[in-house]
Amino acid sequence: MYLSHFGLRSYPFGKALRSDELLDAETQAEARARIDNLVEMRGIGLPAGEPGVGKTAVCRQAVDALHEGLHRVRYVSFSTGSARDTHNAVAAAFGLPESQSRAALGISGARFFDHLAGRGGSAIDLVIHAEGCGFIQALRRLEGLAPRGPRGGDGPSDFLEGRAWAQVRCYLLRSRALDPRLIECCRRIGILGADARANEVFACRGRDGGKTGAELVGTRPGRPFKAMAPGSRKAEGG
Repeated sequence: MYLSHFGLRSYPFGKALRSDELLDAETQAEARARIDNLVEMRGIGLPAGEPGVGKTAVCRQAVDALHEGLHRVRYVSFSTGSARDTHNAVAAAFGLPESQSRAALGISGARFFDHLAGRGGSAIDLVIHAEGCGFIQALRRLEGLAPRGPRGGDGPSDFLEGRAWAQVRCYLLRSRALDPRLIECCRRIGILGADARANEVFACRGRDGGKTGAELVGTRPGRPFKAMAPGSRKAEGG
């Protein structure tokens, strides 16, 4: 209707417009600058906004401005399914082999996260996840990677033997229902013991493996107790 009214030969607001025919609005200029920065920094970005604000249009402008000899552009219309399906669709578009299109793990400090599987956890969870083993097997695997013997006074020799340890071990077996193999393993590598008052003692270490203190947990019925041992530097590791 408005073609004849305004004497136009084509619809001015259709999707078939070339990118150089689009109106350079101020908001699109800001978005374009951000996308250009991502290209320059070889980064990853996600345009976000309400429907119809021009997300696709500004991406078309950015893509058309790329040098064909320096960049490869792939369009993936896959928008349903799991994260793994989307990842594999992107990998297939760039011709990656199957071995490179599987989930990658993100690791931050002492934690990991599998973005495609949607799960994560601590170091022992990572061993269980990666090797498909049980808790005890994972603990033994980590034991082989842990430093051996006392280090700066944080070895098994710091923990009391005799009645104190016997009481703590009994508490862990009966009240906490822990596997005796797990208890002995933790005891052997120097991260679990007992003090003179028959409290559980959990050794704390920093990122460098050095001793930073200990956490105490009471074992006496009806008398809950939990505290850091005097002199512990909790902010430096646990």
